Amino acid sequence: LSCKHKFSKGMSLRIEWKKIQSQGVSFVYYNSEFTGDLRGRAEMLNTGIRIRNVTRKDSGTYRCEISAKSEEGQRLGEATITLTV
Repeated sequence: LSCKHKFSKGMSLRIEWKKIQSQGVSFVYYNSEFTGDLRGRAEMLNTGIRIRNVTRKDSGTYRCEISAKSEEGQRLGEATITLTV
């Protein structure tokens, strides 16, 4: 799952990934670690995620949220990706 951004290199980035489901939003990647059933099956690639052993249960809508601190203040970016297995 790719999460492209236009922030400058060297900026301090905070990255969160969430899965959006009918029963609510759940964290997938938070505080620099994977949570739930992706723990041990996923890895970060820059700001994107690679999931190993993907199943239909992994299908859904994922949202990447990036915040970056700059001299002008806090900058935010987000992307929504749909994964179909």
